[in-house]
Amino acid sequence: MAKYSKQVKALLVSYWLAIFVMTHLPGPVLPDGPVGADKLVHAGAYWLLAVLMAARRWVAGSYRGRDWITLMAVIVVYAAFDELTQMIPVIHRHADWWDGVADVAGAMTGLAMFYGLSRHCRRDNSGFGDIHESDHSSA
Repeated sequence: MAKYSKQVKALLVSYWLAIFVMTHLPGPVLPDGPVGADKLVHAGAYWLLAVLMAARRWVAGSYRGRDWITLMAVIVVYAAFDELTQMIPVIHRHADWWDGVADVAGAMTGLAMFYGLSRHCRRDNSGFGDIHESDHSSA
């Protein structure tokens, strides 16, 4: 698994930098969409951030079931930082705590999905997880 560690780390860092830049570009960058669509964008962005963070730990061989607590704490702090720094006057953006709620909800969903899948996967020599057959197979 460690052979993919650098690639996943690079992907995580690149993605995190990209969402930071997108949320801090001056003024509205995206056109207005349907009401609430921006919350789905926030949730999706943080879903992927959480999955990449967990995947980084997974491929490094250091992911443990309780890591979701640490990862979630990092994401909550970052989501708050992201919203607070949008209040800087020269950025011409505004903080929206509902965006932060959407960020956290997306991250929680991503970590829950990753955790659920990781409980059913085992590491093998190829670096990929094999899905275990269900213990409830029909005979």
